[in-house]
Amino acid sequence: MTQRRRLLLSFAVGAAATVGLAGCAKHYRYTDLQTEREFYAKGGKVNNERGGAVTFTDATTGRKVTLQSFERERVSKRAFKDATSGG
Repeated sequence: MTQRRRLLLSFAVGAAATVGLAGCAKHYRYTDLQTEREFYAKGGKVNNERGGAVTFTDATTGRKVTLQSFERERVSKRAFKDATSGG
C-alpha cells in the first residue's frame, strides 16, 4: 500500500469515527444533594472544578449551574429529551 493511500485510509477511518461518536453524546442527570433539585447536561459540556464541584449549563433552563454536593447518573437520550423538553 502506498503512503498516500495509507494516509487517505487513515483519514477516512478517523473521520468515520468522529462522525460516529458525535451521535453518542452522554446524557446526565445531576441531583443537588442539598436541595434534591435535578439538572440535566450533556457529558462533553461539564467542567470539573477544584474540590470536586462541577459547572455546566442546565439543558432545561439554559442557566449556568455549579454543584458542590451532587449525584450524577447517566440517562438515556430519550429520558434526557423528555426531561428537557417539558414532556
